[in-house]
Amino acid sequence: MKEICLVFVCWALLGVAQPVLGQVELRGGVGMIFDGTQPGIHGSLILPFSSKPAGLLASVEYYKKSGVTTVPVTARGLYNINVGESTKAYFGVGSGVIYISTGTGFLQDSSTKAIMSGVFGIKGKAEGAFGFFGQVSVERALTSGASTELAAQAGVYVTFIEDD
Repeated sequence: MKEICLVFVCWALLGVAQPVLGQVELRGGVGMIFDGTQPGIHGSLILPFSSKPAGLLASVEYYKKSGVTTVPVTARGLYNINVGESTKAYFGVGSGVIYISTGTGFLQDSSTKAIMSGVFGIKGKAEGAFGFFGQVSVERALTSGASTELAAQAGVYVTFIEDD
């Protein structure tokens, strides 16, 4: 059932992107959850709302250290602010799910929970369609007694059309 839901969400996101496919931003990089210093990787896709300074940020991250695996998958509404000629700040809020697995072998405990998520970051344009980004994200599971996960990500991005 989860696979069907994931396929449907991806299909819906691509359907939204069709009118503005040329402006889609694909990102990749590294990250770290500060609690327990869990290193990991980050991948995301930004679907802008036409000429508006807003869009949708869909991201997936994978963190692992000492038998603890954390995988947040989020979708956030995003708002961009120009802070320089080739630099933008952005922030967004949204929700998603987080998968956490602890232990190894037969003594493994895992859970998947709904989360609220926020992000703040800065991105700069490098050469042509390429650029770089750095951001801080906050995720909190929607259960009582849940802890807040604070993480940072940095990397590069490519757009499929250059801005004027």
